[in-house]
Formats: sequence, structure tokens, C-alpha cells
Amino acid sequence: MAINLKANTGCEKSVKVLKQLVPNKSIHGSPSSDSETWKCAFSPDDTCFAWSAGHRLVTILPCSDITAKPCRKSRLVPITIDCGDLVRSLKFCSIKQLDSTKNFWSRFAQFKDFFLITGHGTGRIRVWDLIAGKILLELVAHKDIVTDISLLPCSNQIMASTSNDGFLKIWNLTEEGNLIETLKIDGKPLTSCCWSPNGKFLAVTGASKLVHVYDTTEFKVVYVLAGHQHNVSSCDFSPDSSLLATGSWDARVIVWNVATGNKLKEFFHLQPPPRSIYAAGENGHFIRHLSFSPDGGHIASVADDGFFRIWDLDNIENPEAISPIDQALCCSYSPSGSLLAIGTRLGTVSIMEPRACVKSLLFLCRSSLKKTQESTDVTNSTIIPNTLVEYLNYKEC
Repeated sequence: MAINLKANTGCEKSVKVLKQLVPNKSIHGSPSSDSETWKCAFSPDDTCFAWSAGHRLVTILPCSDITAKPCRKSRLVPITIDCGDLVRSLKFCSIKQLDSTKNFWSRFAQFKDFFLITGHGTGRIRVWDLIAGKILLELVAHKDIVTDISLLPCSNQIMASTSNDGFLKIWNLTEEGNLIETLKIDGKPLTSCCWSPNGKFLAVTGASKLVHVYDTTEFKVVYVLAGHQHNVSSCDFSPDSSLLATGSWDARVIVWNVATGNKLKEFFHLQPPPRSIYAAGENGHFIRHLSFSPDGGHIASVADDGFFRIWDLDNIENPEAISPIDQALCCSYSPSGSLLAIGTRLGTVSIMEPRACVKSLLFLCRSSLKKTQESTDVTNSTIIPNTLVEYLNYKEC
């Protein structure tokens, strides 16, 4: 199935649905309040895919089972794990990146590539071996639903978790899940957290309408970003760590400059944009989740209006692609950017093939340079011509 769309850049777009993943009806029965796919994720090496299939279940599949496109082969066989409690968040973690520090994981895990971490409605966090389907570790500290999990990039040694109990917790996975930091943000439920790819920042969102950005050296607040008019449901950093995208129940995606804390762009799921009194209430367009593309030039978002959208950072007027999908809750790009997964309240997942136009050479050079810069702000650089400084700092937006 392919849905033809006309891109605003003048090229024809097509969002191809490669596969529809459906939960086992013999286990699920009829749809219920526990059937939702709250989160889905691809493994760091792009070989496996996992989704919370509702009713306490998580299913893990090799990517070769969900696409006919050439992809890296996985040694993992398909497995469905009964996690014991409703799964509200999940994330893959590479064991290889932990081995050099501590061999706990390699000694006890049968699958030596990575394990799966799940956050539950009971407040518990569990670490799973993906061959035996057994718990390797259980972390007990949150007192309410664990809404999100994020791992420090590159090392995977430090994990952050958010909960409806209003606390952000930081865990050390090399010390068998030792709790090293507990931060009470503002007392209201927290919805998501995300490390920047360079590991310097941690963004946290919640029901306060604010976005808190922490410096991860001492876990001190760097910015409190105010701009949304309703609960902020999701956040994600660009691959070069320069931009932070946040989605809210106010039907808006806001893109922020990480170096300055300034608002750069807004993308609206509802046109014309709702006035404040409507944005802060029920508007039928609550944004549930978003995901930055690996090329750094696009953002995928899903909302209650029955559509998913792919936005081009260079075009704020209209989405580059839009397609109907009912009751969507989450979305996730694969590390290669060749696949986009969208989970729904029915426990199903649509695996799509986003076909975005190749970004300009200027854009790609900026992204490459920002990834190698020591700082996200190059204003004071003496090696870059002044004419390029504003562009490199996204100040042309």
C-alpha cells in the first residue's frame, strides 16, 4: 500500500506501508484499555524492533522480518515476553558498551548483543534477556507509571527515567542499576526524557507546560523552556545536538535552539492555530509523540486527529508528508532512517518507509560540523567565516 503525497519542495512524496504488525488475537481477545502500543523502538544496530503489544506483552522481531529491504541480519529469533505488568516505556541497551566497565551483563545475559529495558504501570523498571525472556534486573524506586526511559548515548551506562510520580531518576547500569540521582521537577507528572546525542544535555517534559533542560555534568537546570500551552508529551534532540523538538497537547511541535534556549520554529497539527483558551483544553489534536529523523532535517509526529505527519525543518507552512492512521500513540525512526514505526491504541504497529528529499549540501555540512564541534554554539569560532556563523547556529530560522 502506498499513499501518494505532494511535497512542498516540488517533488512527489510517497509513504509506503511495508508491514502491519498485529498482536496475537488469541492472547489479546477484543481491544481493551490494556491493548495499547505505548512505545516502540529499534535496536541501536538496526537489526531488531520491539513494541509494547498490550496486555503486559512486548514482542521483539528481527528487522528482516518486517522489511524486504536489505538489512543487517540478527541472531535473535522472534520472541514475545510477558512482562508481568502493563508496559508503558521501553528501550534497547547495548551490552557490548557495558562490558569494558563491568561484566555483570555478559555473565548473566544469554543474548550478548543487547538487552531490553521496560518501564511499567506499577513504577518498576525491568531489564530482560532476549533469548530466555527472563528478568536480569529489576529497579524499584518510582511510585507511579514509568512514562519514559532514555540512555546516555555512546556509553549506555547511565539511564534516565520519568514517571507520573513527578520524579526524574538517574541510574548507573554499570553498577547493577544503582540509583545515583533523584530530581523532583515541579511536582507534576512527567511524560518524557531524552539525552542529547553528545551527552551534554537531558531534556524533561511533563504536565506543567514547561520543558526542563539539564546540564548532565552536575544535573543543574540550564533552561526552562516556556512556549507550550498544554501538557508537553514528547521531546527529541536532533542528531547534531543543536535542536530540541517538543510536542504538546496544544497541537504544536516547537523546535528550540539548544545553544540559546530560544524558540526557532513551530509546526501546527491544527490550522489555523488554536487560540490560547482552546489550545489549553480539549482540541482533538493532542500530539502524542514525535521523533527526529537521523538526517536531522525532518520530524515525524502523531496526534489524536487521526494523522501522522513528517515535517521538513525548512518548511513550516505544511508537512512534507501526511497520512491517515487511527489512534496513533508513538512513532520511532530506525537508526538508518529507512524505516518509521507507528504504534496505536489497538496494539498494532505500522512499519513505513519514509522517502524524504535529500537535504542540501549546505545543510548536511552544517550537521556534520555541529557533530564535531566541542560546543553547540560556534559564535566565537575563529576558523569559520562570519557569513556562515548565523547559519551554523540556526539563527537564520
